[in-house]
Amino acid sequence: MRRPIRPFSLCALLLGLLACRATPPRPLELPAVSPTVRYAGSGGEAAGGAGRAVCCDVFAVAEAPAGASIEQSASVIASDHGDPFRGVSHLPAGTVWLDAEATEAWLAAPDAAAPERRQHLGRVDAVAGPGLVATIGSGLPSMPELRLECRGDATAVLLVVHTEPAHDDPDHPGGDQYVLLRDALPDGASCLCFVPSSDRGVAGYALVLGSPGAAPAAAVAAAVADAARADDDDALTAAARQQRLAARAVGGFNRRAAMLGIAEQIASPRALDLLLSADEAHLIAIGTATATVDSTAPDYAWRFERAAWLALIPGMQRDELTPALHACMQRHFGALGSDATMLEMHLNGSPDAPSFDAAVREENLAALDDSAAAIRARAHDWLTARALAVPGYAPLDGKQVRREALRRHEREAAAGLGQEHAR
Repeated sequence: MRRPIRPFSLCALLLGLLACRATPPRPLELPAVSPTVRYAGSGGEAAGGAGRAVCCDVFAVAEAPAGASIEQSASVIASDHGDPFRGVSHLPAGTVWLDAEATEAWLAAPDAAAPERRQHLGRVDAVAGPGLVATIGSGLPSMPELRLECRGDATAVLLVVHTEPAHDDPDHPGGDQYVLLRDALPDGASCLCFVPSSDRGVAGYALVLGSPGAAPAAAVAAAVADAARADDDDALTAAARQQRLAARAVGGFNRRAAMLGIAEQIASPRALDLLLSADEAHLIAIGTATATVDSTAPDYAWRFERAAWLALIPGMQRDELTPALHACMQRHFGALGSDATMLEMHLNGSPDAPSFDAAVREENLAALDDSAAAIRARAHDWLTARALAVPGYAPLDGKQVRREALRRHEREAAAGLGQEHAR
């Protein structure tokens, strides 16, 4: 038997529904943030007043805006620590980029501007100009930094994503990832980057970039002065400046150019050849290894070169060197260029470049008696190229003939050493 619905029950239900409808949604009430801007670069052209004003507004939003994924909006995704490229950024899933048209629509939507749907958290004004790079921090640890640089009539936007090392995954050592956006920021327009967040009460945070036009000359001059103080060029050696350029460089072309500058400064043809021969993966490994070398040390040239060659040892052990790098190793080390263990031992054990060169020479002389013809040939070619060949020796001669030539060379070397001592 069905129980009848009592009238007062219906009234209570209706009153409850009306009360719910009458209660307005609570506005977003998050603490304000203080976005920051820092500058780098020479700012040579910008110092003449050719700067562009840029502003960045930080919003908390209750609903994610519709836009293209960050991977679809990017033209380049690169890392400074050699992570394998997987076509995705380290930003949370759901991160989107809105172009100028979509951003203007989002800003103008009356319902989206309601206090329960959007809260303005902070703003910072910056300057971008030729040779002057502005990096904007939102003040929120979960958000990427925005790096801005003038390119022609537009402002290029690069997202800098900081990642912590994964202790249980050696393939992810942490570092910075760079996402260069395909669309630049033109004058008089705005663009938006939305990043989801697990913070309570919000769907995520939005960074709205605007470029109202030319920057006042005073603002440009102040930005150039800030960049000069940050770089502190007067206190840096030329090698240290090149190290900084290499560490900040994005992409293989820029990184290689910066590191070639170091090789030229230390007058090392061997390091120069290595940097020209290295592929992108090993170039990143070399850059990471050499970034921490003390550029003020008296033996900086040897320390830099040793760190660069040591960066190749893991690739040698895994047989991952490219043909160009294999050829480079044989040009400079002969038979030792195929022996990762001995090469690492001599690099770590040599206090200076002359000691290392002497060790390489002795290893190649010893390799002339190796059972493998290929190793004997590499050692012989290396010694011949340096006018150190053993007279009468040929790597493809019979064993007895080869050993007789080596014994004769040892006797002559010992006799010459005895004469030197007699003097």
